[in-house]
Amino acid sequence: CNRYLIKYFGKMGINQITEKDIAQYREWRRFYWTLGDGKDIEEVEYKIGGKIVSRRRNKNEGRLSASSQNKENTVLRQIFEYARVNGYVSANEVVTIKNVKTDGAKRGYFDRRDYQTLLSNSYWRIQKAGNMRVAHDRANLHNFLVITANSGCRVGELTGLCWKDIDWDFRDSEGQRHLALSVEGKTGKRRVICQG
Repeated sequence: CNRYLIKYFGKMGINQITEKDIAQYREWRRFYWTLGDGKDIEEVEYKIGGKIVSRRRNKNEGRLSASSQNKENTVLRQIFEYARVNGYVSANEVVTIKNVKTDGAKRGYFDRRDYQTLLSNSYWRIQKAGNMRVAHDRANLHNFLVITANSGCRVGELTGLCWKDIDWDFRDSEGQRHLALSVEGKTGKRRVICQG
């Protein structure tokens, strides 16, 4: 919100924002990382689980995808709805924000064979490590892959995981034992039951 909406709209009152302003914001936002203010940013900061973390900016970050634009449009619509409900704008001052068309492409995924190939190669890399430190790092990566695949957790959720977040003896409604993780990430806190 600070990086995009507040930076672009500044102190402009919500009742002053027009459809033209939204269209100009969209264009500014689409090229933020390639041609705009973000092109010179080296470190990206964001919040995960209440903590501020940073990462080096991926130079491959390009124009904003249609899907991401639509997610931001949802946020904008919610801001205008909040303003309407709380009397900051009248119903006729609420800007119409339409979603952009997506290409319909689905996000890729690993099937069982891809997963087995990944695990086999990961294990092979541990065996071929030149020294103990490299073998240790590769073993950690291998374990991370296994946990990620069997839990369905996001990377940010797993990097914040502590021993206290692991329930080694979770029982489902049928009394079957599972490993359960209490994770927190971009969707808030949730319990994850691991498979496998």
